[in-house]
Amino acid sequence: MKCEHIGTVKDHTGLDGCKYLIELKSGEKLQPIEVVNNFQWKDGQQINFSYEEVPDAMTTCMAGRVVKITCIKVIED
Repeated sequence: MKCEHIGTVKDHTGLDGCKYLIELKSGEKLQPIEVVNNFQWKDGQQINFSYEEVPDAMTTCMAGRVVKITCIKVIED
C-alpha cells in the first residue's frame, strides 16, 4: 500500500488520554488508535503515511480525528 500523506509526530502526553498525535501541514491533528508493523513513535518524526478514519471510535483524547494507520514510513533526512 502506498503512503499518501506527510505529517509530523507530536507527543501530547500532557493532554488527558492522549499520547502521540500526527500533525498535518494544515495544522489538523490525527489520533492514531491502530498502527501497522508495530511502529515506534518518536516526538518530531517526519512521516509518510496513509490512514482510514474511524468515525465511531471513542477515546478520552479529544484532540483530533481518530484514525487507523494503514501505511507508515519515517522520512529520513
